[in-house]
Amino acid sequence: ERYRRMMYDDLLLGEMRDAFGGLDLRSVEDQRQMAHQQNKIIKWDQQRVREKEWESELWLRSERQKDRIRLRERELAREREWTHINERERENCRDREREYELHKEELRRRWIDEKDAQREREREREADWDRELEIE
Repeated sequence: ERYRRMMYDDLLLGEMRDAFGGLDLRSVEDQRQMAHQQNKIIKWDQQRVREKEWESELWLRSERQKDRIRLRERELAREREWTHINERERENCRDREREYELHKEELRRRWIDEKDAQREREREREADWDRELEIE
């Protein structure tokens, strides 16, 4: 850095000698300070640009994270909805199965009642035949 400044000062001195035939050392120092200030401003601007880029990157990351969270919440809501639908379907299937079992039991009772009624008619018919045979 020191060497660079010396070279810069020498160049300025050379240009001043060529242009004005003489040199005021204060103007060289002023030129050097102005160049130094310009470099500081440029570095500060570059730092500001880097910070803005970093803030933008952080903002993008946070937005992406929010999007991922929203997507996950939608997926969980869909999953809960499907779980609820599946549970309702299972309950409906159980209800239909119970209804089927009740219907089957009712049909079995009717069949048994019909068989009992048929046996009773057979007995009555046989009893009637027996009475008819006794009367004859």
